[in-house]
Amino acid sequence: MKRAVLWVLLLALMGWSVWQFSQPAISPRAHVSMVVPEIAKVAIIELTPAPGVYIRLKKKDGTWLLAGSPDVPANSVSVRHLLGDLADMRVIRVVTHTHAHDDALGMNNGIKLVLRNHADT
Repeated sequence: MKRAVLWVLLLALMGWSVWQFSQPAISPRAHVSMVVPEIAKVAIIELTPAPGVYIRLKKKDGTWLLAGSPDVPANSVSVRHLLGDLADMRVIRVVTHTHAHDDALGMNNGIKLVLRNHADT
């Protein structure tokens, strides 16, 4: 009887070990650092809030302009607040480590934001 219990425990331990080592090596993190360019170097902000809609802000001679025909001055204070918020933004929860479920989660339909520095212009 004791021998049968030991075998059952050994098999359970082996099964748990196989399951444990077959799991992906993902460690949950409360905060993930994001790479945000230096705010002073950002010269172009491109925003695509919906399909077909495109907003482009560009910095020229220290003034932010809403790109168009012709370019229109943008609210520089609001642009600086946006860039400051982006610099301070932190990820609080990671939903997935792969892009396999982006469509199902609606991630490909959201706002796209591109920041470019002077070298990219």
